[in-house]
Amino acid sequence: MNEIIALNNSAIANLQLGNVYDACNIMTIASNLLLCTNDVQKNQIKRKHRDCTISWTKILCCDRDPTKAIAQCESPTVYTYAPTFVKPCCQKDFSTKNYCCTQCENDSDICPSNLAPVLWYNLGLCCQLFGSDLGQNTKEGLYYLNQASLLYEQVYSSCGTENPSHGLSTLKMAVLNNQGGIYHVMGDQEACSNAMRCLSDILASISQSFLCKLWGVFYLNLMVLDVTPRPAAAA
Repeated sequence: MNEIIALNNSAIANLQLGNVYDACNIMTIASNLLLCTNDVQKNQIKRKHRDCTISWTKILCCDRDPTKAIAQCESPTVYTYAPTFVKPCCQKDFSTKNYCCTQCENDSDICPSNLAPVLWYNLGLCCQLFGSDLGQNTKEGLYYLNQASLLYEQVYSSCGTENPSHGLSTLKMAVLNNQGGIYHVMGDQEACSNAMRCLSDILASISQSFLCKLWGVFYLNLMVLDVTPRPAAAA
């Protein structure tokens, strides 16, 4: 698990540098490694869950090309933060290195199901950005955008519907926001509007006291697509 966590964070670091291709490759390796880990551990009935803290880290690759930013001003902006892992026992900040203290050198107690949605989301994000770079009118670009959409659907279905936490709400809204962008560039305006309405509903269900400044892009995209943001729930 330590290697998977390090790969995930390394992929995000590459996104920060604009290396979308490398980030996509690294996230693919991390996801494949998780699948192998699941195969080894699937017969274990009872497991101790040692959670990692998820931190939303700013990615800068979306702003690296001002020309694209201008060209895409009428379409939803990709959520510019990505989930990274921080180990409470030995890390305080986002790290691309596999630091291990004596408590987590043996990482066999970290449950793969806790990492899976984050890995799927980040792989979807990498596929979306790479597909956008290639262009939705190319065969390769369309392939990566479709892969991103499938991964986002997998993440969303894994989140459940009952009383999501603040972090889980962010993940669900990020999925809907990014899917809306994919539907928009692929010309499916009905699906785009449905995704953004679901995003608006989640925002409206959250108490004003829990609203986060990192969610500004959600409100911006709702206005861009003329989906009226519903008022947030009262405290």
